[in-house]
Amino acid sequence: MDTPFSQTAGSEALRGAVPPTGDPFARLLERLQPGHRARTQGLHGAARGHVLARLSRTLKAPLVCVAVDEEAADALAGDLAFFLGGNGTLLAPRVLRLPADEVLPYDELSPEPHIVSERLGTLFHLSQGTRFPALVLSLRALLRRVLPVSTMTGLAQLLTTGQDIDRDTLARQLVLMGYQSSPLVEDPGTFSVRGGILDVFSPLYERPVRLEFFGDTIESIRLFEPDNQRTVDSLKEVSLVPARELLLTDQTRAKAEATARAVADHINLPTIKLRERLDALREGLPGFGLEGLLPGFFEGGLATVFDYLRLWAREPVFYFDDPVGLERAATDLWEELERSHQEADARQDLTLPPSEHFLTREQADAQLAGWRGVEGGGAGADPRRAAARPLLLWRHAGSARGHPRPPRRGGRPHPAGGAPPAVAGHARGVRHRLWNPEPGGPAQAPAAGPPPHGPHP
Repeated sequence: MDTPFSQTAGSEALRGAVPPTGDPFARLLERLQPGHRARTQGLHGAARGHVLARLSRTLKAPLVCVAVDEEAADALAGDLAFFLGGNGTLLAPRVLRLPADEVLPYDELSPEPHIVSERLGTLFHLSQGTRFPALVLSLRALLRRVLPVSTMTGLAQLLTTGQDIDRDTLARQLVLMGYQSSPLVEDPGTFSVRGGILDVFSPLYERPVRLEFFGDTIESIRLFEPDNQRTVDSLKEVSLVPARELLLTDQTRAKAEATARAVADHINLPTIKLRERLDALREGLPGFGLEGLLPGFFEGGLATVFDYLRLWAREPVFYFDDPVGLERAATDLWEELERSHQEADARQDLTLPPSEHFLTREQADAQLAGWRGVEGGGAGADPRRAAARPLLLWRHAGSARGHPRPPRRGGRPHPAGGAPPAVAGHARGVRHRLWNPEPGGPAQAPAAGPPPHGPHP
């Protein structure tokens, strides 16, 4: 049966096979080498999902798709989901988002709880090697440092029916995992205890879960609707993951207190103000504005998204959407970080420098070394440029040969020579044919239902 990526009638179906010589997709595969980024032309809109889904199936490799901002990442995820069989569910994803906070660590606002919850759910899937075709995130999310892998895996729990566990012990463990006690469980990251029942809303589920105990044994596990509290389905097991990044365990509280004292000495914070903040820290008050100190909660600081990616897949393919836009977004992010940090110091807030919260440009380039990448969309594709270049995010011509510079003022590109890009074309919608070998070939609609994604290498 033809797949969504079959050629015109009589041609060989391309599912899982290397395209014939002369096909632009074949040239893309040839130039997709470890440590380099293959450049494409005309990869915009829904065409991105078409090409990337085909690339993932052909290489049997998952995708890491990086967009300029959160809005662009949402749009890209939607395009991918169309060609990859939908988004899936929180527990069994197909296209998964890793969201970034709208606020910086130095802002006098706490991150949105639902964003933190979604991020932690995604990180858990990556840490467990959950197989799904595509991860989509913004540049800010890629560079943002995250909860250490050891903390994520050490706190996560799998509970099953028939398992013996003390209900009160489990409740205390949920507090350490960042869950908040609530009379009624309606939001992710909350739990409640009533007699022999413990309700909890894990970031991995679309509904909260009700655990019914008989003594110290979990007798049943059921999903229920948060609106009316009625059970809707039974489960044999449930996975619980951290619900917050500001985790106040005995270890993290002691480490955070030591970090706070060191920062207070650096900014000459009056002793009385330091004492107030330490008291709040010891009492475990959530939302105290401690995000600026978060790296100091953990021995060795925060982890990177790349630490999780290595647990998820050995050879993912990176896709960089709008490379010039990514360049500008990175510059804007670091300017904003440095300015906000200076303002926080002036307010005598307890904060750590931006490099403790986000990867620097050099660190990001080093992390990308050895992985394959494709760029498309935006203003970054220029047929006069070289077909491939080192897989770097920011280095321009002069620091890395062949790396394009941002356009001149007014949008005019710098003169450059080189081979044409691997893929050339333009998209007018999801039905536009990019890969027909004959110029002006007929459009062909995708077949219903994309083929399943192959295993992660």
